Amino acid sequence: MAKSALRRRRGTRKTTDEHAMLRTIVCGLLLIGVGLGAGLLAGFFFYSSDPAVSAVRNSPNDAISKAAHNLRHNSVRDDAHHDMDNLRKKQQEKLKEEMGAPAVGVPENAEKRKQEFLAYEPKHGYKGSFPYPNAGAPVDEHHDFTSFRAPGGYRFEEYKWGDSPYTYSPGESDALARSRRIHVKNAMKHAWENYEKYAFGSDEIKPISLHGSSTWGDLGITLVDSLDTLWLMGMKEEFYRARDWCKNNLNHNQNAAVSVFETTIRSLGGLLAAYELSEDDTFVDQAKDLGARLFKAFDNPSGIPYGRVNLATGATSNLGWSPRDGILSEFGTLQMEFRSLSRLTGISDYKTKSEEVYHILRDMHPPHALYPYFVANTGDRPEFANQKLTFGAMADSFYEYMLKVWLQGGKTEQVFRDMYDESMQGMFDELLSVSSPSELVFIADKQGRRMDTKQDHL
Repeated sequence: MAKSALRRRRGTRKTTDEHAMLRTIVCGLLLIGVGLGAGLLAGFFFYSSDPAVSAVRNSPNDAISKAAHNLRHNSVRDDAHHDMDNLRKKQQEKLKEEMGAPAVGVPENAEKRKQEFLAYEPKHGYKGSFPYPNAGAPVDEHHDFTSFRAPGGYRFEEYKWGDSPYTYSPGESDALARSRRIHVKNAMKHAWENYEKYAFGSDEIKPISLHGSSTWGDLGITLVDSLDTLWLMGMKEEFYRARDWCKNNLNHNQNAAVSVFETTIRSLGGLLAAYELSEDDTFVDQAKDLGARLFKAFDNPSGIPYGRVNLATGATSNLGWSPRDGILSEFGTLQMEFRSLSRLTGISDYKTKSEEVYHILRDMHPPHALYPYFVANTGDRPEFANQKLTFGAMADSFYEYMLKVWLQGGKTEQVFRDMYDESMQGMFDELLSVSSPSELVFIADKQGRRMDTKQDHL
C-alpha cells in the first residue's frame, strides 16, 4: 500500500514537473520577445533623439553614407509620387476620352429625328384663337379646387416642337393669370397658417401628425426660406411675425453638421432676399453670422468646398454617402449667395473663393463643356470621379447658376456667359434627344459612351 501510494505520488509529481517546465519555457520565450521589442523601441527613440548620436550621424565622416541614404529614400518617394501623378493623369485622360467618344446604344433613327427638330422653324398663330375654354377662361374667385382631377397626358401636343399655334387678344393672357393669382395666394395662406399654428420656427411641418421637425439643423429653414414669398404676396403681417422670430430666436450656433448647399440656398439665400426686399437689418445681421460659419467649407486645398460643415465648431467633411467627392450641383450653386454677401459685408473672399470654383472647373477641360457630377475634392487638386453627364439631379442647378451669376454681375463678367454658352452647345450636341414614336424633345443622360434615354423631372 505504501509503495503503491508512493509510486502514485511520484507519477503525479513527474507530470506536474513536465507541465511546469513547459510553462517556464513558454513564459521565458514571451519575456525574451517582450524584451527584444522593448529594446528595439528604446533603441529607436534613443537613436532618433540622442544629441550625441545625431552628432555622429551628421559628422563629416558620415556625410557620404547619409547622402546615399537620403538619395535612395528620396528617390523612392519621388518615384512613388511620379507614378501616382502618372496614374491620375491616365485615369483623367481615360475619363475624358470616354466622355468625348461617340455615343453607343442610341435608338435607331435618333440622330435623324434630332436633326429634323434642330432644323424645324417654329410656327406662330396658325390655329386661330385658344380652343380650350376650361383652361383659358378666367377662374372665379370662389372656385372650389378640391374636386380637381388632372386630365392626364397627350394634351397640347401641338406645342411640342416649339410652336406657339394660337392667337390671343390684347390682355387676354394677363387677365387669365390675374384670375389665378388669388388661388395661388390662398394655397400659400393655407400652408403658412398651419405651419405657424403647429410648427412655427421648426425646419418643417409634418402634415399628418401636425408636428414640427428639425431635419435641417434646427434653423427654422421653412420660415426663413418663405420670407421673400410672404413679402411678394403682400402677407406683411405674417412677414413681420417671422421677422421677429428671426430676431429673437434664430440661432446658427448649432453643434450639428449641415448641408452647405441646402443651408446656403435656403437659409442664407432666404435671409439675403428678405433684406433686399425689406431693408430690415435683422436679416443682414443673421446672414453675416450664418455666412461666416458656412464659408469654412471653402477651406479646402483643392478649391472645391466640402459638402458639410458643423456650424458651431467649423469642422468640415463631405456627405456621408460621398466621402471623397463633392457634388456638382452643390458646390456649383453657392456663388450668387456668397457674391451678394460679399457686396453687403465688403469681405472680398466670399466673392473670389466662390467664383474660383468655376475657374477651376473650366480649367479641367471636360469634353463638350459637360461636367461629370462627382469631383474628388479631398486631395490637393480636384479630379473628375465619374463619367455621368446629366442636366438632372446632382448637376442641374450648376448650369443655371453660370447664367444667373453673369446676370447678377450686370452681364459684364464674360467668362461665366462663355461657360454657360459652351455647356448649352454641348447639351445640344451630346444630350438633346427626340423620343419615338411620340417625337417629344428631351435632354438625355450619358454614362461614358452609353446614352441613358431618360430625363429627370426637377
